[in-house]
Amino acid sequence: MMRKMIVTGSEGFIGKALCCELTKRGVEVIGLDRKSGIEATKVCELLKNGGIDCVFHLAAQTSVFNGNLEQIRKDNIDTFMRVADACNQYHVKLVYASSSTANPENTTSMYGISKYFDEQYASIYCKAATGCRLHNVYGPNPRKRTLLWFLIEKENVSLYNCGQNIRCFTYID
Repeated sequence: MMRKMIVTGSEGFIGKALCCELTKRGVEVIGLDRKSGIEATKVCELLKNGGIDCVFHLAAQTSVFNGNLEQIRKDNIDTFMRVADACNQYHVKLVYASSSTANPENTTSMYGISKYFDEQYASIYCKAATGCRLHNVYGPNPRKRTLLWFLIEKENVSLYNCGQNIRCFTYID
């Protein structure tokens, strides 16, 4: 029987790679992405109809350099809560992207705070969820303005937290 899964953030760097891999494995993928005009909150409607095996929630504001606190709260906290609550209500497995910046020692931005919040929320209100702390995901054609991009482009890199943050890297595969 073919499995059916939803990927939010399906047009992003990680989302595209995940959709491609799931499709190769014979999974029917429903991609949701603001870039294609479909908000992640559409998950709530789709789960009502049944037949979904898993939601991979990757949609989020993704930069520690993003100063738009309201947008981070809306996308990373409010939307996460709606997706997690819907998965919980309809008994659908939730796998969500967290971040190495959710580690309290590395939390120096609203982005990190939002990811830490998501982990805490899921641990209380969506206990079957699985969070993945992704660490500086890279691959061919690194995303602009990421740490790796700055290093490859030989641009100046700003250090935060007095240079005490620990960074790991994960290849997209």
